[in-house]
Amino acid sequence: EDGQGEDEDHDRENEGRDSDGKDGQGKGRDKDGENEGRDGKDGQGEDEDRDSEGKDRDGDGEDGQSMILDKDVTNEVQLYLQSIGADISGRKLMDFLNDDEFWSRHGIEKPINIRTAQRYLNTLGYRYSGGISAKGWRIGWRVSYLNLDHQFKAVVSLHGFMMNTYSMQMTGNEKDDFVSADFGWLSSPDQRWSARRVMKPGENRDGYFTNEDVIDQAKEAIKILRQFYPEYDHVLIYDNATTHLKRAEDALSARHMPKNTPKPGNNWGVPVANRNPETGKVLKKSNGKTEMVKIQMHNAYFLDGTLQPLYFPEGHERAGVFKGMAHILEERGFVGMSKVRAECKSFKCAPKAENCCCRCILFNQPDFLNVKSALEMACGAKGVHVLFLPKFHCELNFIEQCWGYAKRVYCLNPPSSREDHLERNALAALAAVPLKSMRKFANRSRRFMDVYETGLNGRQAAWAARKYKGHRVLPVGIMEELGKLGIV
Repeated sequence: EDGQGEDEDHDRENEGRDSDGKDGQGKGRDKDGENEGRDGKDGQGEDEDRDSEGKDRDGDGEDGQSMILDKDVTNEVQLYLQSIGADISGRKLMDFLNDDEFWSRHGIEKPINIRTAQRYLNTLGYRYSGGISAKGWRIGWRVSYLNLDHQFKAVVSLHGFMMNTYSMQMTGNEKDDFVSADFGWLSSPDQRWSARRVMKPGENRDGYFTNEDVIDQAKEAIKILRQFYPEYDHVLIYDNATTHLKRAEDALSARHMPKNTPKPGNNWGVPVANRNPETGKVLKKSNGKTEMVKIQMHNAYFLDGTLQPLYFPEGHERAGVFKGMAHILEERGFVGMSKVRAECKSFKCAPKAENCCCRCILFNQPDFLNVKSALEMACGAKGVHVLFLPKFHCELNFIEQCWGYAKRVYCLNPPSSREDHLERNALAALAAVPLKSMRKFANRSRRFMDVYETGLNGRQAAWAARKYKGHRVLPVGIMEELGKLGIV
């Protein structure tokens, strides 16, 4: 082995610079042969592999230069990308560049693959923000390329939590943290400042990790990222848990709206827990129940992006009163909403029904459908992207394997009933997870993403991830191989 291991391999992968053709000159060869497509000579140095101009040597042009460096090619590609708007993908660019007419216009003889197309998008100033698919349909992350004023190297940090308990004692701590395949556990370079949270869950202990706690932890993480890693564009990835997906208290929702304007003397609002304005703690009644107050729901938006207040404005005879679903829909151009029922029984509308009830119509309006979570809004306000993994796909979050490694180390400690010993051992076990192992875990998650994008189901994906564990991507003939083995 040439001593560089996965570190060099991972860095090249993050920068979108794979070696699919003849370049194969990099230092990051690993023993599993995951870089099979490299048939050049080893040890030529990474200057050959990584060009300061963003060149990729796939032999598309003369002297092995990337055809994307040709001005005529670049101009035509830019026009094509502009014509398809925001729905840009590496596969679409690959199909465009492999068209026979495009070849004849520019004298191209060699086709490109999807990895090369993705690198071309990076060269042109587009950044891949992530996307996966399973069983032939898109799930979870939206595939998009964001055109930036200048290129960033994106650092993805994954969030997760771990419970560690001492057997029979029922004494446990919860650890919430972020991990990155680039830098490991999120912290300052001297490891004195971290966004890690350690708590003792339970009603009579530290309580439970709430959405407010998640947002506060994210803000702390962003402070660390901005101060110590300002040169990167940061993406925080979370599991698809209700605690992470919770919306703001005043977020748009048609679920409990009344159809008509409330009668004089009444009004409708969103019931929320009343909090102490100084401490932020929830106030309780004398009987121990939470004290509730009503607040106004956030404004909606018309299709052109202008605000649509849900409450009558000042100067109106019913100023500050909720308009009602029928009135809101009529302001949007719907006719005869007063004659349409408020809601189908138990809100179980007929399949593919769109105009069966006021609640269904309003529920399917774009501004009601695309409400962001409170976490997305808080991080977005600070310029950090948030992505949520698909439900029931923990294999895509490599922090789970980091927890597993730490738990194995933790179990090597002698039994103890002292909480301070348990916490000390747990933190030491987390610190014992090496960065090299984290990168191996990250590569495993990437393999699963690749197999899902190919269209494999769960059983096929698990087989392929084991079979090709030394590869970052799957071979072209994977579907034929699965068919021969009868894995369906």
